[in-house]
Amino acid sequence: MSVTLAEERSRASVDGADGASLPYELDGLAPRCALERLSHPEHCERVAPGGASFAAPGAVRAIAPPEAIDILDDDEIIILLIQPSPWYIPLSCLGSLAAIAFITLLMAWSSRFPVAPWTDAVAFGLGAILTIGRLAWQAIDWSQRLYVLTDRRLVRRSGVFRPDSESIPLRDIRHTVVLAAPRERLLGLGTIMFATAFGISGHSWDAVRRPHEVSAVVREAVDRYG
Repeated sequence: MSVTLAEERSRASVDGADGASLPYELDGLAPRCALERLSHPEHCERVAPGGASFAAPGAVRAIAPPEAIDILDDDEIIILLIQPSPWYIPLSCLGSLAAIAFITLLMAWSSRFPVAPWTDAVAFGLGAILTIGRLAWQAIDWSQRLYVLTDRRLVRRSGVFRPDSESIPLRDIRHTVVLAAPRERLLGLGTIMFATAFGISGHSWDAVRRPHEVSAVVREAVDRYG
């Protein structure tokens, strides 16, 4: 069943008024995902590939975190709101972790020589501290990341100390590209790139769960609202 955008906006003002009685269940495309199967199909305007659906906009805003609402206009409809998978934390710093492991093993090996002012226990302790610190930094980065699709644009919020947001109007998007390294494919993840008239944009959604389904939803929104 299809409803018009005007009807959808009107329904949003009713359904979004009480967050305790939202007409859908979240099991999510990804953490904090506001695009999901609805328990009442009449609240969908169109069903996307893979069984996901466009949620009533008021309902989406009702569960959206404040940091997402702050970067959007008051009348902007949120279609999709996700975070990267938690696997983003280790995957995005594998190079650093490998370097820490190499240095730790090198220090532990060199501790056998009398000129070394450290023991292997010191080397492994230092390596553990550096590893925990690197993962903690990446975890903070992950916690600040949000990917938002609205009826007007794509938005990526990121940054550790001073999170910033960048956006691309839907009308500027020509197509989407899904990239996945072997380790990402094993985990069911992928990175979505967005192409504009000027080529592939630097704006990307990294470590997204079910990336092909998310990409299909973005393309459908572009076709409809762009």
